[in-house]
Amino acid sequence: MFTLLTGADVYAPEPLGNVDLLLFDDRIVAVGNALAGGIRATGLDVATLDMTGQILTPGLIDGHFHPLGGGDYEGPLARTTDIELGDLIRNGITTGVGVLGSDCDARNLPDLVMKGRELAMGGFTFFFYTGSFFLPPVTLTGSVRRDVMFIEPCVGVKFAISESMSWGTEEEMARVAVDGAHGASIAGKPRIVHLHLGMLPSSLDPLFALIERTGLPASVFYPTHINRYDPDHMKPAVRFVAMGGTIDLTGVMAKRGGSKTGLRIPDAFKNLINLGVPIEKITYTSDGNVSMPIVDETGKRTGGMRVTGVDFLTDEWRAAVRECELPFAQMLLPVTATPARVLGLTGKKGCIAVGADADLVAWDRDLRPQTVIARGKTMMRDGELLVKGPFEA
Repeated sequence: MFTLLTGADVYAPEPLGNVDLLLFDDRIVAVGNALAGGIRATGLDVATLDMTGQILTPGLIDGHFHPLGGGDYEGPLARTTDIELGDLIRNGITTGVGVLGSDCDARNLPDLVMKGRELAMGGFTFFFYTGSFFLPPVTLTGSVRRDVMFIEPCVGVKFAISESMSWGTEEEMARVAVDGAHGASIAGKPRIVHLHLGMLPSSLDPLFALIERTGLPASVFYPTHINRYDPDHMKPAVRFVAMGGTIDLTGVMAKRGGSKTGLRIPDAFKNLINLGVPIEKITYTSDGNVSMPIVDETGKRTGGMRVTGVDFLTDEWRAAVRECELPFAQMLLPVTATPARVLGLTGKKGCIAVGADADLVAWDRDLRPQTVIARGKTMMRDGELLVKGPFEA
């Protein structure tokens, strides 16, 4: 099935201008000017989507979200439910990496994998990290190395550092990091050790110790929740980036999300840029579908608990675009091309190019998603959700 997209201002993420895109099944097969005339001349059966006045970008990549829910610090009544496919699509997210958090018992890796299969059957591209907060890590095969080697959607291992709820020795952390990196190397995958960065004053010190202890390059490690101000993770992050690392800012760390120690992504991003961190070394993720306290804009608690969703990725990115006064193409990098690089998906995800997956979002001028295409399937059109999860109303 051919689909022709016309009329939009296209960012790949670099600006391409008003060009047409031709899709076939799940891929982009042509990008150029006035493709419509040539296509009509062939007599091919082509569906045309007119996106005049809109901005067309790659689909967003959320490299850290909780498909099964997360949080749980206030007991069973604060448990969030599974995410729905529509929650992701409505926010322009077409690829994501699912994680477990502090609960790896009532929530577990087999459930995470099955939820990922459900999302993938709907058109979403799903990956996951083995492990959770804790060491020794939970796994599917009994080994981090084997999980990464033999389970295709498994892109690395996750555990926590500088976190009061999770403690491991330097030796334990080093062993898990090397195990994950070794499995990835054998499998031909990128080496990713994804680190939840907690609130202890040690900040990134355990990460620097890991790099020294293991001999692994900084590029293997991918710490998230860098946008904490208490303690300040951003200043040591400058050193980590200078060593070759990439850092991640979390959407739900905004005070309105319920965090007591976090900064909004726009504020943290501007701070990091002013500290000399290159834009291409920063990603944004949501950490969404977790339970957080109900607070006002100042962070003062005003109620019980709520689900803080993946919409925080899109909202915080949109706010950063408006406030940071940088070219739009550059502001796309943290949610498209850079996470694609981290995940080893450059040329396939996070870009608009011939041969890339047809993951696309058409935005209105207020940067609200209007049309979402995932792996060539039109998931949302003119703001109306066309593809839903199996139990989604």
